Amino acid sequence: MLNPDLLPSLESAVDALLDAPTTSSARLDVLADLLVEGLQARGLEGVRGGSSGEATVPGFGRSKAWDVSWTRAGKPRVLVSLKSILKNIGGTVPNRIDDLMGEVANVQLLHPEVVIGYAALLDEAANKPRSVDPAVAGDTWIDFFARRTAALAVRGPPAWGAGMIEGLWIVRIDSRQPAGHRLVDPARAAHEGAAFMDALAEQVRRREPLLFEGR
Repeated sequence: MLNPDLLPSLESAVDALLDAPTTSSARLDVLADLLVEGLQARGLEGVRGGSSGEATVPGFGRSKAWDVSWTRAGKPRVLVSLKSILKNIGGTVPNRIDDLMGEVANVQLLHPEVVIGYAALLDEAANKPRSVDPAVAGDTWIDFFARRTAALAVRGPPAWGAGMIEGLWIVRIDSRQPAGHRLVDPARAAHEGAAFMDALAEQVRRREPLLFEGR
């Protein structure tokens, strides 16, 4: 399902992230609102996130506030984590991969049926060659992050490993560009965003068909 309003909303989400104070906890709220609207349009009524507020979900080790969530029958059915990497990319990327696997496994061990999506905005202005891996010609830290997270975004039968996810959306941005023009490849970003939401909605429908009876 391609949403014709996705691209301007995504541009606004990128501007909100880059123009807000770095200390603001609401820098990704516009992106969260975009996902809430998109998932609700795909039949997930009552999705929370952004301006409607995060949901705190118990995990095996600790509770965590998720940026976007959909709960039914007292259980989390869809959870989305939103991240940004805007500086110190070589030092941040390995930690973000570790964090992703940890936060996902934490909730999956208690709620193995949950569908999890991960969306990350990465700034090309901070991107650098990944010289620690000379065997991969032209490899950058963003390339490495996209490749490693894509390897985790295959959760489903028969691969049910904890720490894996059902949906991934990598958005490449460039903070050096003027507002409204900071998406590196706007058409691709919008297409992949729609595909990301389609995948989450499809996965939860396959996993929990009784939740959608009569719809």
